[in-house]
Amino acid sequence: MTEKELAKINIENEDKLLRGVHQQFVKETGKISSGVFRQRDPHLSVDAEKLTTIEIFFRKHTVSGEIARIITGYVRQLNLEVYHEPLVDNPAHTIIDGTITKTIARKLADSAEKIPRNHF
Repeated sequence: MTEKELAKINIENEDKLLRGVHQQFVKETGKISSGVFRQRDPHLSVDAEKLTTIEIFFRKHTVSGEIARIITGYVRQLNLEVYHEPLVDNPAHTIIDGTITKTIARKLADSAEKIPRNHF
């Protein structure tokens, strides 16, 4: 991968973010659990959809049964930062930074569009 390919790009408010969803975070109702958006690190890793495809995402995230798709602008309305942080093996890697409380995690989960693995 060249330096240019690792260059950071702007993540716009209309951009969509992808987060892998393990089956344990899908409720019996089919809704995504807020646990998908709870912080385990100082920040939350997602992929910018404009830099990848659903098919590539599932190939890279083999344990994900589904994808939660959220809109960057909504994330920012919750006072969280979103910025591109490409990795050598994942140029779409993006960060959601800030304190994600239970309430914010619930709002993110409620706003998420669920994309099943059999989508494509």
